[in-house]
Amino acid sequence: MKRRLLLALCVCMIGAMGTVTGCSSQSGGEEDTAASVEDTAEKEEEELKTIGTEDADAFQVELKNSTGKNITGVSIKLMSETEYPENMLTDGDVYEADESRILYYKAPDASGDAAAAADAAETEAADSNQKVMTTGYDVQLTFEDASTAELHAFPFEDISEGEICFADDVAYLSYTSVSTEEKVETKEAELSVKAQKEAEAQAAAEQAAAEQAAAEQAAAEAAAAQAAAEQAAAEQAAAEAAAQAAAAAAQQQQQAAPPADTSGGGDGCLDGALFN
Repeated sequence: MKRRLLLALCVCMIGAMGTVTGCSSQSGGEEDTAASVEDTAEKEEEELKTIGTEDADAFQVELKNSTGKNITGVSIKLMSETEYPENMLTDGDVYEADESRILYYKAPDASGDAAAAADAAETEAADSNQKVMTTGYDVQLTFEDASTAELHAFPFEDISEGEICFADDVAYLSYTSVSTEEKVETKEAELSVKAQKEAEAQAAAEQAAAEQAAAEQAAAEAAAAQAAAEQAAAEQAAAEAAAQAAAAAAQQQQQAAPPADTSGGGDGCLDGALFN
């Protein structure tokens, strides 16, 4: 009897030890799985290609190329500047569609002129109630087909991760605001910029056409005046030539006429009288 009790007790102890060992093993497996997932995520983040140079003072944004196109060029400038600097992608590097990368951008120190231009643009926009982006940074994208698109007023201070999208012939951002934690899409703002630029281009084209028409009209009037002057000069020259010809003819006629005879009658009577 005692032997059976001891045997049962041993079986229970072995089972209890097996249960403890199994929980411990399961717990360790979960920890290993979590660690593996974390390592994989870190590895994926480390494997993302970069645009620009990592720097402690640089903005850092993870961007997914959701334009549906391969990007071969990325350039960033102050909105107050007129020219984009050199391409931030190296030769042969392609930022492929659906690819995510880390963008590093260290803002240059704005010169006095650039800062003044930015302030002036912001003031002008406020005075005219323009609902478009006027300050910050512009990003130019160059696609494989050599076409370009711009992201205006890129919100470096308010974005940590987002997507570059393309629709209705404009590139725009889709991201979650760091400050408000709200979803933001810049498509409407980009469409406003596009509409404004098209209106400015149309106005410039109309002004150029008006200036061209005025120049052509002035040229036509100048040509007409020149033709009239030449006609008047030709008529004057013809009149002068006719006058000279008439004077020459009169002179020739005068020279060809015989001289008048003044020696006949008076001398005969005189001679007759003398002989009588």
